Amino acid sequence: MSRAPLHTARSHELPTVQQLSIFIEERVGQLMRLTRIFDGTDVHILGLSVAYEADVAIVRLIVDRPEEATLLLGQKGIAVTQNEVAVAQVPSGPTGLQMVFSALLRGEVSILYVYPLLPQIPSPTDPVPRPALVLRVDELATAVSTLISQGITVLSQEDLASAF
Repeated sequence: MSRAPLHTARSHELPTVQQLSIFIEERVGQLMRLTRIFDGTDVHILGLSVAYEADVAIVRLIVDRPEEATLLLGQKGIAVTQNEVAVAQVPSGPTGLQMVFSALLRGEVSILYVYPLLPQIPSPTDPVPRPALVLRVDELATAVSTLISQGITVLSQEDLASAF
């Protein structure tokens, strides 16, 4: 059973994205089995991170339709947790990553982990597709507000869904 994410008054209006986290056994072929669940569906995997811990792996996914993905995984008996994350487009130029990280430093936001989106996604204000980073941070509302105030585009779940 999936639950809708909780929102606070501070982060309710901010653009965020749902990240799915799944524990799988560390066995050959498990990642392929997991991703095949979405074959022939309207769910597209846009971001993927795998971290190994002892005998299990934590798979983190960004998809364009997280509620549908959670339902499909649940039908296969796979437990899923959802977290809100920020997805920031990387500004053009050789210092694009530094601009994102510098903005978060200004806001005194710690990055817990980061990984790239697989496709480049256009934003509502810029039709040119750009690379983007998934950012799990300690203070989501502060991170998103700070990135936006520094001129960095932060994508929403709707932005990701409309790309397909």
